[in-house]
Amino acid sequence: DVTMSIPIFSSFSTVIEIPPIPEKELERAIPFEARQYVPIPLAEVVLDWTIMKAKEEPKVEKPKEKEKKDEEKKAEEAKAEEKKAAEKKEEEERGREIKSPRLQILLTAVPKEVITKYNRITKLAGLNLRGLEVETAASVRSILGNDKSTVLLMDFGARSTNINVIYNGYPVMSHSIDTAGFDLTKVLSQGMGVSLRRAEDLKKERGLKAGLAEAEMISIMTPLVDKIFTETERIVNIYVRRTGKRLDRVVILGGGALLPGVEEYVSLRLGLPAVTGNSFARVIYPPILEPMIKEIGPMFSVAMGLGMREIV
Repeated sequence: DVTMSIPIFSSFSTVIEIPPIPEKELERAIPFEARQYVPIPLAEVVLDWTIMKAKEEPKVEKPKEKEKKDEEKKAEEAKAEEKKAAEKKEEEERGREIKSPRLQILLTAVPKEVITKYNRITKLAGLNLRGLEVETAASVRSILGNDKSTVLLMDFGARSTNINVIYNGYPVMSHSIDTAGFDLTKVLSQGMGVSLRRAEDLKKERGLKAGLAEAEMISIMTPLVDKIFTETERIVNIYVRRTGKRLDRVVILGGGALLPGVEEYVSLRLGLPAVTGNSFARVIYPPILEPMIKEIGPMFSVAMGLGMREIV
């Protein structure tokens, strides 16, 4: 039995809002709403959706103020009940329904041809496909767990760089950039006149550290690195404008997370705290494996998340 992931560039995700309706009516209402957002005909995709739960903000109060707060709370609740009853009566008299908060739905669409391809591959391999999941959801499970802060996941892969804004545990914005690690290796190879293997080694040894020894490398990579971060900043700015919310931090994943100086560089460019993600943070392993875990930790977020799907 296997569970497989679907890459961001093979799927479409967005958050939509609909009026509050009984859950049994969602199956008709959501496809109707989805037509406004999904860029291809609904007949060609499989839709999945999740009702997003509201984020609960922690409240801390001093013990000595608790009694006073309780009294104030009771008084406020009584006033609120009176106001609510008055509003209800007024609405009923006017023959209108009372307004309720709109439902936020995380909508995901995957082309049927993609799902057919996965089914064919697993069948040819003699495997039983238990489920498919967009890779961002798997990464959130292994990297963030129950952490409900607002996080930017930056996954620096070899072929693409994936940008995901995670709010309250939900991937509310996802974007794939077609500039990534292998592009940096190629431009270094060409710019420094060395082989691809040597360019890859230099990239891993020196990374994005801002020193004299790395000045030539940085200048060669800067146009591509700027492209990645300009696009990332655009996504972050769109999220902030739409929601009015700020990001708490950046978590860096993928092979690019191992480049020397990457945390400092990301933090400087985006103006946010940046840390390297560890896919094995929620797994118990022998201490002797610590050096290996540290090396591969940022690269197995999707695989670990899929493995945890049945037990978390």
